[in-house]
Amino acid sequence: LAGAGLYLGNVADTSVAARFLDEPAGGLASLAEKHLEITLDKGLQNHDWSRRPIAADQLRYLAADVAHLLPLHDRLDALVAALGIEREVGLETAYKLATAHAPIEEPGYRRVKGFGALTPLQQATFVAAWDERNDIAKQADVPPHRIVHNRRLLELAKRRPTTVAAVGKIVGHRHARPIHAAIAGATEPLPQPPTTPPPSPAERSRRKRLDKQLNNWRKKESDERGVSTQVVLPGHCLKAVAAALMSPDDVAERLADIAGLGRMRIERYGAVWQELAVQLAER
Repeated sequence: LAGAGLYLGNVADTSVAARFLDEPAGGLASLAEKHLEITLDKGLQNHDWSRRPIAADQLRYLAADVAHLLPLHDRLDALVAALGIEREVGLETAYKLATAHAPIEEPGYRRVKGFGALTPLQQATFVAAWDERNDIAKQADVPPHRIVHNRRLLELAKRRPTTVAAVGKIVGHRHARPIHAAIAGATEPLPQPPTTPPPSPAERSRRKRLDKQLNNWRKKESDERGVSTQVVLPGHCLKAVAAALMSPDDVAERLADIAGLGRMRIERYGAVWQELAVQLAER
């Protein structure tokens, strides 16, 4: 929605609340059954919703996916309030929303499983086929995988066939000619993104010790507070905090830059984290 210029606001995320309540299962069906004693049919979970017409039973399925959200939210919200973790849940919800609104800078093809294992020249072939496949899908107004699945594009990139017939054997003959024309121009390796040098063995050892100390502290703190470890420090913040503590210099500034961490956690735990950084530097 954000990509189309539609930004959500005033959001309550039942999955965030469930995670911070340490629910063993955070899916809608599991939560509805546990807290509302309602059994939801998930038989159409993998249904192709681009197919038309939409049948009556499919409409009922779609309606059931939202009909119980408000009472479920009220129930979870009461449990959140009972634990006194409203601020943490609100902060995480805001973080998730900001993440959803943020533009995706990485090209979609780099997120395809198996793309990174291709050689730069094979990657160039994949990108050419990917772009052509997506253009065909856009003109046909169907999802790209309905034209050619990504696994077929990966096979195409690995083989790099040189004839229309050979391309057709992989992606199907209907779209073989335009895809063949696209990959025929992929003669230069795809430029590679910059990489950071791997950490030294000493740095890896220090980071491993710090990760263990931070995890132990988080578990102890969550036990003492009687809350989930996610309330104390969400997983996405755990790695960022560990990175910030690798050097005792400018720790406060580094912590302040961590998205989703929040001032309240820095005020509550900042001194403890600073001490961990100092202890690590003294070893």
